[in-house]
Amino acid sequence: MGTKLKRVWMKKNTFTMYDREFYDSKAYQQLTISARNLFEFLLRERKYKGKGKEKIWLNNGEISFNRIEFKELYGYTNETCQKARNLLIEVGLIKIERVGGQGRGDMNEYSILYKCYPKKERWKEYPQKNWMDEIPNHKGKTLGKKWVKGESGNPKYQKSKNQSTKVTPKQPKASTEVAPTGSTTIYSDRHLNGVKEAVSDK
Repeated sequence: MGTKLKRVWMKKNTFTMYDREFYDSKAYQQLTISARNLFEFLLRERKYKGKGKEKIWLNNGEISFNRIEFKELYGYTNETCQKARNLLIEVGLIKIERVGGQGRGDMNEYSILYKCYPKKERWKEYPQKNWMDEIPNHKGKTLGKKWVKGESGNPKYQKSKNQSTKVTPKQPKASTEVAPTGSTTIYSDRHLNGVKEAVSDK
């Protein structure tokens, strides 16, 4: 049995007991199935010292979310994982303590805000309060942006702010045919007099 499979197997032999206050809370009942699975997944990463009432957390605030392992365990997509994580932040069950991404294997580190003394259990204040403002917003990405017709996401083809977008209408060409009686003509008066004299001589 490989190390990775052994680790998953060991996790399946753990369990978490929730009290009634937490299970019936607005925060927990708001969670989707994927968010509940992720919360349980993160709880399995806890490390303790001591027993009973003297039990204390050793790594709360340094808990990492192994997305690859979580996806393999439940068959979720990246989008589902992200939505589950964001919902846990919104209802106050987890908090990002450190943002990763500085190199390979550098992941975000989280605090779990359930039975987390001396940290505050935010979930008790939901829905009167939420923490959507703490959900990471990755700037600089244009994924999902709807471009206006004529715009381009490539800076090479973007129009300058000073560049005019006004289109000059095409000027009509002068007609070489004599306009019928009663219509407007574009000939000059001198030309019209010449036409009249030629007609009167016939």
